[in-house]
Amino acid sequence: NYSALFQRLLETANIGQLRQEQEQAKQEGRYLGIGLCAFVEPGGLAPSPISAWAGLSYSNYGLPSSLTEVATVRINPDASVSITTGSCPAGQGHETAWAQIASDVLQLPMERITILHGDTQGNPLGIGSFGSRSAAVGGTAVFQAAERVRDKAATIVAGTYKTTPDQVRFADGGAYLTTDQEKKLTWQEIAAKAYQPTLLPPGIEIGLEAVMFFDPPGIVWTYGAHLAVVEVDIETGAVHLLRYIGIDDCGNVINPMIVEGQIHGGIAQGFGQAMLEEVVYDKQGNLLTDSLKAYRIPVAENLPSFEVERMQTPSPLNPLGVKGVGEGGSIAAPPVMVNATLDALASFGIQHLDMPLQPHTVWAAINQAKGE
Repeated sequence: NYSALFQRLLETANIGQLRQEQEQAKQEGRYLGIGLCAFVEPGGLAPSPISAWAGLSYSNYGLPSSLTEVATVRINPDASVSITTGSCPAGQGHETAWAQIASDVLQLPMERITILHGDTQGNPLGIGSFGSRSAAVGGTAVFQAAERVRDKAATIVAGTYKTTPDQVRFADGGAYLTTDQEKKLTWQEIAAKAYQPTLLPPGIEIGLEAVMFFDPPGIVWTYGAHLAVVEVDIETGAVHLLRYIGIDDCGNVINPMIVEGQIHGGIAQGFGQAMLEEVVYDKQGNLLTDSLKAYRIPVAENLPSFEVERMQTPSPLNPLGVKGVGEGGSIAAPPVMVNATLDALASFGIQHLDMPLQPHTVWAAINQAKGE
C-alpha cells in the first residue's frame, strides 16, 4: 500500500510542523531543507524463467543456470540440528535468522541448531547472497527443508502409536498426539528411532535429513519512503543532517533487530555516497584518495539517531511472506540527502548538484548562484 506508507511518513515527520520550522529558520538566516524519496525495489532473485531470459547463467562453468537456493536440514542422533545453507552471510545475521526459522518449524531451542555456510563441499550448489534474496529464497529453502524433516518425524511418531501423521503436533522440544497428549516423544526419542532401522515404521528410510531447493515463482517487491532534514551553512557549504526518518515494508519480519540494523547500515552507506565518498585522481592519473585518510566515509558524528518504522505486507510468493531489506536504506538515502540540500538552497535558484555534496561543491554552487 504505497500511498498509506507515504502518508505514514508524512505523519511521523509532522511535515506541516517541519515546514513551519523551516520558515522560522529562514527568518533567522538559517537554511533548512526537507528531502523525501519513495522507492520500490525488486528482490528475491530470481525465478528460473527470468534468470534464463536475462542470461543469468553459470553454464560456462559447467553449473546449472537457475538462481535457486538450497538448504540441508539434518536432525543428528543426539537431536541437535545441523543446517547447511548456500546463502553465505556477510554480516546480515543469517546464523540467527535461519536458526529462528528452523526452531519455529521443529519446535526445538535455537541453542540446539547450528548453521553452516561457505563450504561448497558440504552442500549442493548454492548461489549466494545478493539482490535482496537471502531470506526470500535461502530462508525459504531452510523453512521447506525443516518442514520435510518434521513431516518425516511425524510419520515416525505416528508409526510408534499406530495412528496417522496428521494426528501429530510438535511443541516444546517434542511431539504429541492430538487425540491423546500423554502419548508423546521427545526429539531425542524420535532421533533414536530414526537412526535405528528396527524401530522405524515399515518403508521409512533411516535418518532425519532433507535437502530442499527453492525456485521462487516471482520477484518480491520491497518499498519504502524516507525523509531527511538538513541545515546548510552557506558560508562554508557544509551540510548537516539533523533528522532522518524511514518507513519500510519488507513483508513479514523474522528478526526485528536484524532488519532495523540492515536499514540503519543502508542509510549510513547511502549517506556516504551522497555526501562524502569520492574517488579522485590527479592530472597524471594518480589516485589521490588511496587511503581512509583521504577517502571519507561516514562516522558517528555525521549521523543522528535514525527514526525507522515498518509496515508489513506479506509477500504471496514464498511461505514465509518475506521480502528483501538489505538495500533499502542505501537506495533511499542518496536522493533524500540531495533533495533536502536542494530544498535548503531553493531560494538561490539551485536546482541540481552532483554527488558527493562535499562542502566545497555546495559552497561553489552557492557563490555561482549569487554571481560571486
